Amino acid sequence: MITDAFGTRLDPDELLAGLDALGLDGGALRFTDAGVTLRCTDEDPRSDAVARASTWLRTRLSPLVPVRVEVGAAASERFVDARTRVAQAVSVVELVDPPGEMALGVAALCERLGAATGVEGGGRPSCPSGLGGPLPQFMDALADALANVGVAATLAGYTARGGWAQGDAGGELHFVLWLRPPSPEGVRQAALLAASQDRGALQWFAQAAHVEAPSGPVPDVLIDGLAWSVARRPTVASLHRAKADAPVRVDPERCDGCGVCERLCPVDFLDGLGQPRAGLEPDACIRCQVCVEACPTDAMRPVYGPETATLASTLGHRPGWLARLSGAAGPSTPAPFPPSYLLPKAPSEGGPRYVLGLAVMTMQEHAAVLLRDGELVGAIELERLNRRRHAGWHPPGRPGVTAAVDPTICVEQTFCFAPIRALLDAEGITLDDLECIAVNGLHGRLRHAFSFIDDEEAIPALRVGRVLYLPHHLTHAASAFRLSGQDSGWVMTLDGRGDRECGAVFRAEGGEIRALRTVLALDDRSIGGVYEGVTRVLGFGGHGQGSTMALAAFGEPRVDMSAFLSAEPAFTVHEQGINEAFAELRREHPDDAHGPEHHDLAASLQHALEAVAGSLLESEAGAGPLDGLSLAGGVSLNCRMNNGLRLRFRPASIFAQPGANDGGTAMGAALEAWHRLGGAPLPALEHALLGPSFDDEAILDALRGSGLRFAKVEDVSEAVAERVAGGEVLCWFQGAMEFGPRALGARSIVADPRRPAIKDRVNAIKQRQPWRPFGPSILAGREGAWFEEAFDSRFMLFTVGVLEGKRAEVPAVVHVDGSTRPQVVHAHTHPRYHAMIAAFERRTGVPMVINTSFNRRGEPIVCTPEDALDSFLGLGADALAIGSFIVEHPSKVAPPSFQDCLRDNLPDFAGLAMLPSEADAGRLRVVPSRPLKVLTQLARGRERGHARVVVDTRGLEPGPHADLPELVRHARTMGYAEVALRVDVVALRGATAAIERARLDRLEVQVWAPGEALHDRLSGAPGSYRPSLAALRSLARAKAGPAVTLDVPVLRSTQRLLGGVVKLAGALGVRSLRLAMAEPGSVAPAELPRVAEAAAYVRQVAPLAARAGLELTVEAFPECLLADTAGRRERPLRVAGSATAAEPAPCRGCRAQSTCAKTWPSYLERFGTAELRPLPPE
Repeated sequence: MITDAFGTRLDPDELLAGLDALGLDGGALRFTDAGVTLRCTDEDPRSDAVARASTWLRTRLSPLVPVRVEVGAAASERFVDARTRVAQAVSVVELVDPPGEMALGVAALCERLGAATGVEGGGRPSCPSGLGGPLPQFMDALADALANVGVAATLAGYTARGGWAQGDAGGELHFVLWLRPPSPEGVRQAALLAASQDRGALQWFAQAAHVEAPSGPVPDVLIDGLAWSVARRPTVASLHRAKADAPVRVDPERCDGCGVCERLCPVDFLDGLGQPRAGLEPDACIRCQVCVEACPTDAMRPVYGPETATLASTLGHRPGWLARLSGAAGPSTPAPFPPSYLLPKAPSEGGPRYVLGLAVMTMQEHAAVLLRDGELVGAIELERLNRRRHAGWHPPGRPGVTAAVDPTICVEQTFCFAPIRALLDAEGITLDDLECIAVNGLHGRLRHAFSFIDDEEAIPALRVGRVLYLPHHLTHAASAFRLSGQDSGWVMTLDGRGDRECGAVFRAEGGEIRALRTVLALDDRSIGGVYEGVTRVLGFGGHGQGSTMALAAFGEPRVDMSAFLSAEPAFTVHEQGINEAFAELRREHPDDAHGPEHHDLAASLQHALEAVAGSLLESEAGAGPLDGLSLAGGVSLNCRMNNGLRLRFRPASIFAQPGANDGGTAMGAALEAWHRLGGAPLPALEHALLGPSFDDEAILDALRGSGLRFAKVEDVSEAVAERVAGGEVLCWFQGAMEFGPRALGARSIVADPRRPAIKDRVNAIKQRQPWRPFGPSILAGREGAWFEEAFDSRFMLFTVGVLEGKRAEVPAVVHVDGSTRPQVVHAHTHPRYHAMIAAFERRTGVPMVINTSFNRRGEPIVCTPEDALDSFLGLGADALAIGSFIVEHPSKVAPPSFQDCLRDNLPDFAGLAMLPSEADAGRLRVVPSRPLKVLTQLARGRERGHARVVVDTRGLEPGPHADLPELVRHARTMGYAEVALRVDVVALRGATAAIERARLDRLEVQVWAPGEALHDRLSGAPGSYRPSLAALRSLARAKAGPAVTLDVPVLRSTQRLLGGVVKLAGALGVRSLRLAMAEPGSVAPAELPRVAEAAAYVRQVAPLAARAGLELTVEAFPECLLADTAGRRERPLRVAGSATAAEPAPCRGCRAQSTCAKTWPSYLERFGTAELRPLPPE
């Protein structure tokens, strides 16, 4: 047996036999430090046999182990392990009953390490001294067991003070023993016994299991017995075999029969007691380890086997995680147990049923979709909120890694919380209220549930608690068919790859969607990948497929693409070799010159794609006409292909999902989950306006701080139509944002299609190549008079020909081949946009306008009013129509007056917070790149009834501005009764005079820690501690100075030092202390404590603060966790984007519901609500 680069044990003979069974007789394997090389004698390295064999090999290895294929003469040896980095083995066992299991544990370790037993004169090893608690007696039992086995050994352990203690040196094996206490969350108490023939390796492992912040490089150590696929907490394999040789074992004495494992098991392998169901073979378990991670009594363990060894090097991205073996909290993520919202939930009774669909298993285009009782209430792509195109998620420092390939990533780590929060907040619910969370692909830990090379075996949909994992291409298919309005039809999905496939044909009828044919994404086989590869050769990058499609119209299909993408004479898909085949045509930049040979390459690629798509569909559906056709997948954004399929197969109805890319799989996941929950079908999708919307008040807030000239108009549609008809280019921001990559009349740029020169101007505004075409938005009912083969195409996903007699009337939207890509606009779905186009028609006789997306080059389509203003300024359009307002571009008009913008020489602070009154709390944040003016914020605060204000300057350099006294004077004039300043203590140096002149009512000073070294590290300002505290002391002791509050965030590294904080406050002369729960995202992940743990330390320090005469307040700690804390509590200052918009479900019956500070919702998103302990009614 050998181990691969993760620790999975492999039998070389079984690997070679598997290659032979796949037709690769004579195939050879070579393991190196860089990965695995598959050597074959087949003349074509792209053959089906080689592709299947390499794909199969990847499934046998741990995920992410690189596999390379090479072709050559038969190797002299079929298996070679040429790795030069040899890992030292450390074997570990868990002893639930240390005295009773010690002998068994010693025997297991000796056998695994190949140690000689029965050694004459092995003797009884000496025990180290200085050990605390019950450890010495267990050490004696260990020494006795070793003496009985006859192994020469050295014993070591940790002293009561945490030091390393070792017995007399000598012996073949080195052992270390420690006790893990039970955790409040449910981790069981046990002893951990580890052994190694290498003392240094053992000492490293023991230290890593005790130190939460390890230092130095990670050595080459194989931790035998540690299951690498259990991600939430380090879990050691059971010493005992399981019933019926199952891969998991339950401790019957620990199990309380709660049945969580039964309800979580995705393949129904376990019963309510964690035992295999009668009649099931061990192979029926897919070894996902979900039951092990979620068992609330920590009663389940994997059985020692192929996946219970871990290479230490694979844990580098989880520093401190191994420390959970000694009872430490470990890193903030992943949580040691699944968050509450992932666990099974009883069906909703009486209230709405919510289903959340997520696109998170792919590398890009993450999105969230929410259904309420089968109604589509919202859909948002992550890119629109974080402003990064095609945004997804990967573990920090590990680009290209997703949860679909790495089982050690917990699913909630992938969640796109920004769009999730926006959707849930709008409904006033939390994650706990969801009945189902549907995900667009299978998690990597479910990889044993299906074959990656057998397309006859369907990929299953698997439910794990509240999470339903659906096959990626099924979610594409559902996103189209279940919104098509069709009772039955054919569905085709094409993309790069998802799960194991890059394409599929489905038949949908009777409410079910059934895959009939799939295109396996074996090795280099990806339909979308081929199109992307040629797109890169043409210089358009990885997301420039639209440019390639447009360029194709300039050429002829003269280039032979049969080696890469072909339907005849054989169905062929290969990415490999594209760069080499077309190296002479390679362009490095989109703006590089291109010639006829580039046009022909693009045309040949487009022709090959259309042929392959048509051949794939016809192989199952026949030549047509079809009863219905639905299209989805990233390749289905190719509107030329879509229209070619429409004309070729003549379906009675055709539908392409507006979010056909990976983001749209969130829609499909939600829809398919709703169907499987017994929900009724949804009506046909009439529009894609499913994102955030903003009323005139929100828009006005943004406009007032923009410094731009704007005016409210009586009829914005008429005003825009007049200006567009006059030749101007306007940005258009109205209503709810679109879902999907197309602008469809909510976030658009509009212009006059009659003017030939306008195309060049709009392309220049958008910084696009001048040959790129534009599509029109046309009034519904007019399309037949302008287009060939016209139909109600609402989402700009089909090209059509412009009637020859009409082309001269709208030259700006006619491509070189006479085609265009229209959006048909209906009055009931787009009332204001329809009215604008109708007004344009009244003036010009043309019922359409140019429509292109409202964004700058390289940015996503705008979402918020602030995004719109930023983009508008950079684009250089003539004006912006936003809500009921028209904004003039500053290059076109004189700047606004001083009075219009409430301008003043006052600073733009990092935030302006309204302190809570008895029933309200609020906080406004200023984003530095889009500052709202301070005076405007003050005025808005008074309009909303706030009488107290806090100016928050934390994070600003160099600290409080010299204009602070003037700001306070304005606040007093407006009627604010109390003005306070919140500041980092580091910023006080040199600012005391300005603060004294300001005559503040209160000063809230954030101090990071009560010690110099730790404070300087956390603040990032070495040497700042002493001078900053000196400045604070002078302010606190000033007779006429403000009341000073010491504001201390409770962090992992400071929670044990809160007693020192009380002493520091006394030494400074401060009489008020606030302890604040750290907000996720505001501190390093390693510093984020669990709220229950941090609250326990706050409870301990409360009496100390009371005895010291300090007024103690807390921020963002749930009251139920502080029930016995002395001192008053106040509701937190709520930060925009982090305010608790909805009560978590467990809080709704708590007696502290109306007064509780709760905690940051971003914390509950990561960890759920299991830590909360609602207080019963009085």
